[in-house]
Amino acid sequence: MTGPLPADAATLPRPRPPRRRLLPIVVITVLVALGLLAALVAPVIVRGLTATVSPQERTIVLENETGQASIVLPGGWSWRTPFGDESRGVAGSPDRAMIVEFSLLSGSDASAALDQIAPGPLGPTSEEILSERATGIGEILHARVRDQETVVGAVAEGPVVLTFISSPSPAYDAELADLLSTIEVGR
Repeated sequence: MTGPLPADAATLPRPRPPRRRLLPIVVITVLVALGLLAALVAPVIVRGLTATVSPQERTIVLENETGQASIVLPGGWSWRTPFGDESRGVAGSPDRAMIVEFSLLSGSDASAALDQIAPGPLGPTSEEILSERATGIGEILHARVRDQETVVGAVAEGPVVLTFISSPSPAYDAELADLLSTIEVGR
C-alpha cells in the first residue's frame, strides 16, 4: 500500500472563515435574548393596556416623587394605569359613559394646574375648601369647559395637586361629585 493517495484524501479541509463560525452563535444569542425580554415585558405591557374592574369598592393610590393621592372607586368601576407611570390613571363608570383621567402633579398650584390641563376655554371656576391643616389648605377647583361636556379640576394639598378631566354628560355630575368626595391628597 505504498501508492499515491487519492486526490480527495490529500487535500485538507479548508477552515471556515471566523465570521461564518460566529454568525450562528450571534443569531441564536440575539433570538434567545429577545425571547426572554418579550417574556418579561409582555405581561407588564398587557396589564398597562387593559383596565381592571372590581365588583367591590377599592382604593386606588397614585404616587409621584413628592406626594400621593388616593381615590375610592365604587364597585363596577374600571381602572387603567399607563405603563410604568404610577402617577396617572383612568377611571371608567360601569356603563362606560363617564371617563375620568387623573394625574398627580407636584410643585404647582391648583389654578395653574387647572389652566394647564383644560382642553379649551373654561367657564366659571368653582372653589371649595376641603380642610384646613397646618401643612396647607386643601382645596378643589373645578370648571366646565365652554361648549363641551368636559369638566376639569384640581384637588390640592400644599404643593401636591391631583388633576382630573372628566367627560360625562351633565347627568353624571352627581357621580363625579361622589367620586371626588373620596379623594385624599397628601405628601
